[in-house]
Amino acid sequence: MQKRAFGIETEYSVACLEENRKFYTNINIYGQVAGFLRRVFPLDKEAPDKLTELLFFPPIKDNDLWLASNGARFYFDMEMAVPEYSTPECQSPREAVIHNLAGDSIVEDIRKEALRRGLLNNYSENKFKDIFVFKMNTHFSEDIQDLQKSVGCHENYTTLSLSGFEIPAFSDFMTPFLLSRQIFDGSGGIRLQNNNEWQYVISQRPFFITDMISSQTTGGGGRGFIAFKNEFSEVLSGQIRFHLHCGDSNMSPWGKFVSLGATHLVLRAYEEYRDNNWKYKPHPSHCIEDLYSLARDPTLKFPIRILEGDREKKLSAIEIQKEYINFVEKSLKNLSDMESDALSSWKSTLKKLELGYEAVSQELDWAIKLNFIKERLGGNLNSPKTRFASALYHDISERGIYNTLLRSGEILPFCDADEIKKCRITPPPTRAQFRSRFLKILLETGKLNYSYNLWGGFGNFSTIIYIRDPLDMTTEEGENFLESLKIIPLKSSE
Repeated sequence: MQKRAFGIETEYSVACLEENRKFYTNINIYGQVAGFLRRVFPLDKEAPDKLTELLFFPPIKDNDLWLASNGARFYFDMEMAVPEYSTPECQSPREAVIHNLAGDSIVEDIRKEALRRGLLNNYSENKFKDIFVFKMNTHFSEDIQDLQKSVGCHENYTTLSLSGFEIPAFSDFMTPFLLSRQIFDGSGGIRLQNNNEWQYVISQRPFFITDMISSQTTGGGGRGFIAFKNEFSEVLSGQIRFHLHCGDSNMSPWGKFVSLGATHLVLRAYEEYRDNNWKYKPHPSHCIEDLYSLARDPTLKFPIRILEGDREKKLSAIEIQKEYINFVEKSLKNLSDMESDALSSWKSTLKKLELGYEAVSQELDWAIKLNFIKERLGGNLNSPKTRFASALYHDISERGIYNTLLRSGEILPFCDADEIKKCRITPPPTRAQFRSRFLKILLETGKLNYSYNLWGGFGNFSTIIYIRDPLDMTTEEGENFLESLKIIPLKSSE
């Protein structure tokens, strides 16, 4: 079995509520809105324990922070305008999803701290009364044009390196899976169409995808389904980081859990049995168009055009996913308990989706939201109230619609609060554990001159060691390095 490290990067949309009940969301000054969260750091002496125990490094004013508590990273992307939480390296889809939930709770505590410290009043001429943080793939805004601007959710998987001539074949294999995966990964939304009518979509992310392969992640054209990251310090020789751009940010963890597990199985089948007679590839003339069309079809019946050899064939998203399940089951015979659970969840989710969105309206974001809009708001997509509710679903605070439904027992919980709390202060048994130990020593010894901006590199400008395997908790060289850091130089006598 190909062991794999998993990770999720989540960008958040931020808005400020003025005293006149209007939202301050001008995209051109978006950095100022996110700046209220940046100014929380460094933490002051009155900061609550649930923030101080996270051991942010460096403990000075900075826009790029690491958490010594669990090995995660919190920073501001896109010219400091967008807060982003990256989970530590995880061993399984479930572990990654719970660490992602821990990130939501941490960002929410940072939001509360900005309010406690009165930062809305101290750093703005506007009369703000509250901050909203949204976990969704479009910027929250009352300006329709700003709804066309995205915030991302990127998934990371270690996989075998590919030579240049192998990448097109890999892309052909993965693209139909990723195109159709939105039926359980989508978080739902209301989108203005070209005819100026509002339409419900099962996924927000597809409309920002323009290519099958790309290195672009932050706009400017050319954003694709997938990219590859090949930084020296991150992975072992012979491996690469498979970086997915096409996933949604999820409030309900169930969709992302199925997505991560299914993607792992499909990757493993390709890694070990790439010549095992896979017969489909994307239709180059229709792939992106069909990606958009599927997103607009909550019935999931849209016929996706793919190629079987040189012959065009039309399959629904569910049918395509079943083809991948058949390929996985034919290719992989020795599944771990984690993989068996992932396969079972994948198959059972598809079986429910065949019954209609109601069958998954307690688990999958797009179905939960659609059910709420129909049952509570009469299904009127042209109503500003409905569109606001669609965004408020993604509010990570307790007032958010998703969290309200979760507390009332109307949707299925993924894990208990203690598991999330543990992930806030405990690194997974991966390279994140070494990072946590390293950062704690720096904080204890006051060695703040250590520049730390690599996932697999540890040290400063004069000395750096690498742990390239993200699943390694330590190395002999790493242990020697940590011991050397514990030595505090004697102060020179005056």
